[in-house]
Amino acid sequence: MAGSQLGLPAKGCLKAVMTQPNDLAAKHPNAAQLLQQGLLHHRQGEIALAMQRYNEVLGSEPRNADALYYVAVIACQEGRFRQGIDLARRALESGPPQARVHNLLGKALEREGSPIEALQHFEQAVALDQNFAEAHGNRANLLAATGRTEDALKAFERVLTLDPNSATDWANHGALLQQLGRHESALASYDKALALGLAPDDIAVLTNRANALVNLGRHKEALESFNKALTLMPGDINLLMARAHVLARLARYAEAEADFDSAIEREPKRQQTYLQKGQLLRDRWRYAEALACFEQALSIGPEDADTLLTKGQLLQNLGRIDEARAVTEKAIELDPSKTGGHMEFARMSRFVPGDPRLAPMQGLLPNIDRLPDMDQVHLHFALAKAHEDLGEHEQAFEHLVQGNAAQRRRQQNNHYDLNVLLDRFDRTARVFTPELFRIKSGSGNVSDQPIFIVGMPRSGSSLVEQILASHPGVYGAGERTDFLEATLSVTGNAAFPDCVPTITHAQLSELGAMYLSTVTQTIPSTDRFTDKLPVNFLVVGLIHLALPNARIIHIRRDPIDTCLSCFSTLFSSALEFTYDLRELGRYYGAYARLMEHWRRVLPQGVMLEVQYEDLVENIEAQTRRMLDFCGLDWDDACLAFHKTERPVLTASLVQVRQPLYRNSIGRWRPYRKQLQPLFEALGIKPDER
Repeated sequence: MAGSQLGLPAKGCLKAVMTQPNDLAAKHPNAAQLLQQGLLHHRQGEIALAMQRYNEVLGSEPRNADALYYVAVIACQEGRFRQGIDLARRALESGPPQARVHNLLGKALEREGSPIEALQHFEQAVALDQNFAEAHGNRANLLAATGRTEDALKAFERVLTLDPNSATDWANHGALLQQLGRHESALASYDKALALGLAPDDIAVLTNRANALVNLGRHKEALESFNKALTLMPGDINLLMARAHVLARLARYAEAEADFDSAIEREPKRQQTYLQKGQLLRDRWRYAEALACFEQALSIGPEDADTLLTKGQLLQNLGRIDEARAVTEKAIELDPSKTGGHMEFARMSRFVPGDPRLAPMQGLLPNIDRLPDMDQVHLHFALAKAHEDLGEHEQAFEHLVQGNAAQRRRQQNNHYDLNVLLDRFDRTARVFTPELFRIKSGSGNVSDQPIFIVGMPRSGSSLVEQILASHPGVYGAGERTDFLEATLSVTGNAAFPDCVPTITHAQLSELGAMYLSTVTQTIPSTDRFTDKLPVNFLVVGLIHLALPNARIIHIRRDPIDTCLSCFSTLFSSALEFTYDLRELGRYYGAYARLMEHWRRVLPQGVMLEVQYEDLVENIEAQTRRMLDFCGLDWDDACLAFHKTERPVLTASLVQVRQPLYRNSIGRWRPYRKQLQPLFEALGIKPDER
């Protein structure tokens, strides 16, 4: 947000001085004439001549309030704010209170780092002249800067009523609205500012406007704003990096990488550029290059805790758990306040009685309410894991409740509505009838490469993928959004499932081909690959129509264990339904009904269902079932899945590196009392379990 504007006296003030001289000037007519000459020189930029006239007035009238004020203006314009403050105070002492003097004094005090006193003078300025738009604007800006956002909004409403053509105030109003998360309203204010002619080359407004569009998910429009800003300031590193993130959101990855490279070329010792480029490469499954970027960032700032944590997360993904733990420990030692570090370390470790690693986390608890929401989330989830390891289930669950509540607060502007989501499940079942399958079948892409693994999050999909990916003929491609993105592309962003009845045979073939193309461009050449995005359970019917020879494995797990595991996991993407036990139960029920529908309407042999508990009890028998279903020969490596070296990006990245264990079955039992809302939503009586 722009600060108070330090400029020449407003035209209205100039006119008042010339036509209504103060009492001292009236006694000495030459003073009024000299002031008028000084003001004309001042407005024409002839500062030396203006000062000469003002000093002539002060020579004969040392307490002339008008001359003192204008000399104070010049001092502030030249950056001599302390001198300007002294002169403005003398002006107030030398004559009746003037709104313009209080306004100038407030601006100078603000620049000198005295916001509270500055605000007092802006208050006095508007009290003396309720129509003084500039003072109202300065007051609004300072209220916003000091955290009084509601008062600031009211102040902006006042100033924009007084001066609806103030481009600067519209821009600052937009910045405040954006700070409050009201991005649509902020965008309207930015557009108003630019339309009014706030120098169309105002980089800050264009950048803020682009960021508002990003927050609204309107990335194409955001890109236009960033492009315009870059034409005005070519090669600006901050703009290049901001545009790179938008390009990545638009799946224009090569261009995003080029922007990062341009930023690196212009400033090769900037750590953040390597870090953010590495994150882009990591998200594009280019792990070795991503790790090299993180190493380069650490060569510039070896004790940067954030970069160490990011490197540690990638090492976890790569299965290099011991290295990841060491890097994360170093980050925590450098900055114990990094709650994300505590959470990552907790995920990789098991706490024991007297564990010294618990104290630093507990030390942060007394001031947790002062932490940003994300830090509160990290700390609560880390402590929940620690207390569960220690068998302290009541404390663990309390931290889960608080952590999920903090996560819900973070997502409150995401327009999440569980009812809308569940209605989509119901509509999907109504759309995909046996008749629709009869009409739409017979097209699609005939490839048998994809193996889709679907189900609820935390149901065992990572384990299934790790077992299959241990087969030499299968590549584990992880959680891919490619099918959902290809669907939107082929249907012109039409909503699912409403687009399905009108989808043509040609579009189904295009959908299958587009999906295969986007996936295979990012993975090694392979006979088969897995795609384990759990939410693909919603589009199982469309997958079969677009890829009739693809195999679909539905992994199921005890509903209470599944929901508790979701509630106790901080997912990397927003899964809002996991933050509340009742909502989790309702979501699980809708998922179960939809899967029952797929069982009824899908042709035989398209989908195999695997029960997690059966897989744990007899891994060989269930693995043989899965390999036979996928048309794959037996390979002993599938039973040694924990030894397979491959990137894993899901919340199960630690578990799949370990031999099969059974202690996650019935995990919910110590939490029987706390899980009552979940039992009610699921329609389950815990005493019968």
